[in-house]
Amino acid sequence: NPAIRATATVTLVPGPATVVGVAPSSATLEVGSVEAFAAVALDAYGNLVTTALTWSANPAIGTITSGGVLTAATTVGSGLVTAALTSNPAVRGTAPVTLVPGPAATVTIAPPTTVTLAVDATHAFSAAVADQYGNAIANPPLTWSVTGGTGTVDAAGLFTAGHVAGAGTVVAASGTAQRSASVTVTPGPVAQILVDPP
Repeated sequence: NPAIRATATVTLVPGPATVVGVAPSSATLEVGSVEAFAAVALDAYGNLVTTALTWSANPAIGTITSGGVLTAATTVGSGLVTAALTSNPAVRGTAPVTLVPGPAATVTIAPPTTVTLAVDATHAFSAAVADQYGNAIANPPLTWSVTGGTGTVDAAGLFTAGHVAGAGTVVAASGTAQRSASVTVTPGPVAQILVDPP
């Protein structure tokens, strides 16, 4: 008699967590910045498992809170952010993190920063740029300029003295940071002698 029957309620629950996924899966961050990471635990079939996770980070890249918020170190470097099952730390997920310099904060002109040269002579200046924590910025955008009308400077920092003696500055700028060097242009060799009265 099929009308006489019994039923049972079956609830399927996730199995043990076997995978931890971390997002973002990788990150490139400026030194001193803050980034929030998230993680999920999944069983062998991809079902979401609700379980406690423990966060950690290599000291080279900074410190991380129990909620996955990383405060980046102030020195460039690389390392891993890790989220592991609190109940079974062997089950974990990682995200590689690379720390890069922040915006330009200081410009340093290589010595000498006081230059004396004759009219029409040249001098090659060079400059280094660093962020607020002193991390060197590779291939920074540099703008060179001259004040005082003493000559010209090209995009590579090569100063060419003008035809008139005088004093001025050569300025190297990157973003809002800049540094200057003093330039004095002296007369060249005697080219003619004028007698008065002739």
